[in-house]
Amino acid sequence: MSAARFHVVLVTPYGTIASGPRLLAAVLKRAGFSCDVIFFNRWINNGVRMPDRREIDILLDTIAARKPNLVGLSFGSPYLAWARWVLAEVRDRLGVPTVAGGIHPTLKPADLHGHADFVAVGEGEALLVELATALRDGGDPTDIAGLHVRQGLRTIENPVSPLIDDLDTLPFRDFGDEGKMTQYGRRVVPGDPLRRERWLRVHASRGCPFACAYCYNASLKKVYGAQGNRHRIHSVDWTIAEVCYLLKVLPAVRRITFDDDTFIFPQRWLDEFCRRWPEEVGLPFDILAHPQAVTESHLTQLRKVGLVGVQVGIQAASRAEAADLYERTGLDKTVAFAHACRDLGIDAVYDLILDNPQSGDADREELLDLLEQMPKPYRLFLYSLNIFPQTGIEDSLAAPPEAVEGRSMRSLRQFRLTLAWPRPAKESLFAALISLAGHRGVRYSWIRRAWASERLRRNPRPVVALAYGLGWFRLGVMALRMLWRGELTGYKIREYANPKRLLTQ
Repeated sequence: MSAARFHVVLVTPYGTIASGPRLLAAVLKRAGFSCDVIFFNRWINNGVRMPDRREIDILLDTIAARKPNLVGLSFGSPYLAWARWVLAEVRDRLGVPTVAGGIHPTLKPADLHGHADFVAVGEGEALLVELATALRDGGDPTDIAGLHVRQGLRTIENPVSPLIDDLDTLPFRDFGDEGKMTQYGRRVVPGDPLRRERWLRVHASRGCPFACAYCYNASLKKVYGAQGNRHRIHSVDWTIAEVCYLLKVLPAVRRITFDDDTFIFPQRWLDEFCRRWPEEVGLPFDILAHPQAVTESHLTQLRKVGLVGVQVGIQAASRAEAADLYERTGLDKTVAFAHACRDLGIDAVYDLILDNPQSGDADREELLDLLEQMPKPYRLFLYSLNIFPQTGIEDSLAAPPEAVEGRSMRSLRQFRLTLAWPRPAKESLFAALISLAGHRGVRYSWIRRAWASERLRRNPRPVVALAYGLGWFRLGVMALRMLWRGELTGYKIREYANPKRLLTQ
């Protein structure tokens, strides 16, 4: 059988950016194989639901129509039950070999033993090509690095493959209508779901120099052992070339987000990037930053060439909590970073994680102290603490198995924090006050009095209602700004504009 006749179908749930599957499709196509990608349902903020029987039947019919020789599923921990269901259906109804990959199979491969024929652990680009080649040629896949292979009642577990040192050897991610389809409930729509996307996420690096306990990068260090999870970067040439390719394929894009875990690059890389970006791309862009890694001089340099937004992780309610639970440092630089963003006209948003069962009033007071020092107005992205497998948080909280994502699936309903989620009255009050803290018209003296009020701690509904009202106002202002800039799409409205899931920010 020729490579072109060996057909792979990749399925990924609840996400249309899907950088991993898109890259794997590109790698397979470069090796001469044909490949389709099926996006199963879109992600809706705090509103992801598991499919019904009919939706799974439609998915299986769609896969079968592509006549695959190999079916691959790429997924995270909240979708473990979905993946097991689909793998069983493919095995029983199609009789096609299956491979499970992505962050959950990498961190917890045993969860897929007995469900998938093959489990991919670690970076899967070379692994998937080797597996497709072996299956096409009738070869033996049992010694492929990083592959767990089911043989009868036992599973062969091969050591993880070396990390890719030169990221520029990878192709650009596979965008465009060819070989793409999206299933929305019981409706299958051909073509790339991002064809009308206005705001696109890209990556200029892989890995992270930090090891925050809540992040998968710290977990991957355990997988790779002595290799660690090295921070590797694309060249400026490759980065700009991929963005230019994406803009040709997706001409509606008006803004770029560099979704690297931390936008940290050598100064010579930044110099070249800043010299070339305005002329060769010219679009506004956002970055994810760590206050210890991005200095005011970096912000000034990037602002001149199009930087408009920065997302910064604070995460913790106190310095002790940051160090002990999240293993994160740099809170002391956050205030200076916030002032620099304000002075440069950069829209900064700060991540916080609430609902930590170990947080006490002293931690909350310290968070209020920190926010009081930050220049208004500012925006917060509030997250609810979810426990993901193989993370430091799972160890620190001694979480029972049913509380860990994969079995819990809590993050599908409460990832970004919403005030509608049931929580103790005092915690609801605190979350509502934090959401109000960044508003220009809300005085910190009032927040302090409200937090100290025993009456409001017992009945926080007036403060929660105020937070809802200002939250809708802020969401409306953001929507108008996005509409003015040509960045607002119908999907963005459906994703966020739901009263029951209004984000607390």
